[in-house]
Amino acid sequence: PLSMESLIKSGSLSSDDKEFLQQFSNDANMNAVVKLCDILEGYLARRVAPVTPSALEDVVEAYDYLRCHPHAEGCHELVHLLRKPHMKALIQCHDDLANRTYGPRLSPVPHEVDEDDVSVKIVELVKQDEPLGATIKINERTGAILIARVMHGGLADRSDLLQAGDEVQAVNQVLVAGQDPMTAIRMLTTARGNVRLSVLPSERRSSSTAGGVGSVSSGGQQQVGVSPATVRVLFNYNPADDGLIPCQEAGLCLRLGDILQLVNREDGDWWQAIKEGDARRRAGLVPSTDLLLRRYQKQQQLQQQQQQQGRRSSVKSTASSATSSPSSPATAHRDSSGSDQQQPPPQFYEELGRFYPGQPDGPTGSPVPPYRPLVLIGPSGVGRRELARQLVGTDREHFALPVLVSTRSQQRPEPFVSLTAAQIRALAEAGRLAEQWTEDGGNETWALPVDSLTKLLRDGRVPVCVPHGPPPHCLLGLRTPSLRAFVVYVKPPPLDVLRETRAPHLLQQQDSLYDTGRQLTLSELEAMVIEGQRMESACAHLIDFTLVNDDLPVALETLSELAYRLETDFSYVPKHWL
Repeated sequence: PLSMESLIKSGSLSSDDKEFLQQFSNDANMNAVVKLCDILEGYLARRVAPVTPSALEDVVEAYDYLRCHPHAEGCHELVHLLRKPHMKALIQCHDDLANRTYGPRLSPVPHEVDEDDVSVKIVELVKQDEPLGATIKINERTGAILIARVMHGGLADRSDLLQAGDEVQAVNQVLVAGQDPMTAIRMLTTARGNVRLSVLPSERRSSSTAGGVGSVSSGGQQQVGVSPATVRVLFNYNPADDGLIPCQEAGLCLRLGDILQLVNREDGDWWQAIKEGDARRRAGLVPSTDLLLRRYQKQQQLQQQQQQQGRRSSVKSTASSATSSPSSPATAHRDSSGSDQQQPPPQFYEELGRFYPGQPDGPTGSPVPPYRPLVLIGPSGVGRRELARQLVGTDREHFALPVLVSTRSQQRPEPFVSLTAAQIRALAEAGRLAEQWTEDGGNETWALPVDSLTKLLRDGRVPVCVPHGPPPHCLLGLRTPSLRAFVVYVKPPPLDVLRETRAPHLLQQQDSLYDTGRQLTLSELEAMVIEGQRMESACAHLIDFTLVNDDLPVALETLSELAYRLETDFSYVPKHWL
């Protein structure tokens, strides 16, 4: 509009033109169009950039919040929209574009190839801040440098240009065939940007290209007949302490309770696996069950040999010092039985399956209740009971505490059913008790009946359980195929946070805030942290979720969001539960 006014005031226009432009400039619609053009021109001049590279995480967080706050205006329509897989796929596409995961464009491959090198393949990869995604080995007979394995999800796997068994002849036009293998390793690890490899394709790729059985699919290295599996790790493993791993840099550090996706089990000794929740989706090496079993058997043999050598030395020393005192038959029988007794081999991986709420039950075909009992475990004084009470208080029609049975005759604040000791014993013999314990010096027997949990599930309510005994014993009757309990470990925060949150003034205002009606001493707080560490290390394979109770309202909101999420999303359970 300013340029138009200057044009009108200039003497270069006739009176009719000035009148026309004056009417044009006074028109509100035309001014809006001109303003819109100015806005679009300024917007196009700026560089378009995404607001956030992780929109999917924000959407998931908003979805969880709206599920727990259904009374907000318009939340039902938004929850219904965000639940659709098409919307999630669209937002994931936005994140892929924002993070530029589609990768840069490679330079063209030259077509000038010598007649003697017709079988050589030129592979060009763009290597930035990630490893090549392949391990190499040396052919001891020929000295050739071969691709030992292609790691699932890595750079080489995503390109689908390298295959296990390919022979590397040159790296960036530098010959490596017949040279020191460490030279090729250094060149591959230190290279950045465009990495050009000259390789001889393996016979295996040729046969798979021809359509032979046992081909390797692109982007996954998946062996025919071996489907991917999800497992829970039942041991601790550090690849830095394993001198036999093919590549320590490619090894995964495992902790008891980790969930893995086994994406490649083609190698009998070393599997390729991805940790659940790894955003990079790049696989690492983990020992196979066969390899772990062989190592366990070897260790057992060494222990037996050491025990036998120790018995021989002890017998010799006894005979030399006291020849008149022969060993008793009971001692000899105990030694022989203790050493020769074969223990069953341990389980290294537990296969898991996805449990979907409301899916048909395998044996019966009837729909499974969409809810799973919530079981809160943790050290004494961490606040499990208060969390359970407050969670039930948020919606008593949806959450409920199971009714206990006891030989106690007098009532107490929590409702229970009074039974005789013989009746409770009969329930235990029939396998209908999830947990049993005694109180008042053994004079009172208490128990959690399985029927109390199943009744709540049939009524469409979520049982919230606080076991009395220490895990893992208290979980034996709850982690069953019929109940499918979801175990939440309520973890105490660090000691300095404990001292602040369990301050005397807080406990005086809310006596039952953390399962105690008095002020906790410093030694009790330290004991709580130590007990929690021991419990977490011993029961990590039984824990489905860890909840740090450093702030009760925040912990309650997290627990509530988790409970509602279990009703719509899948969760992992042992496969024999399904």
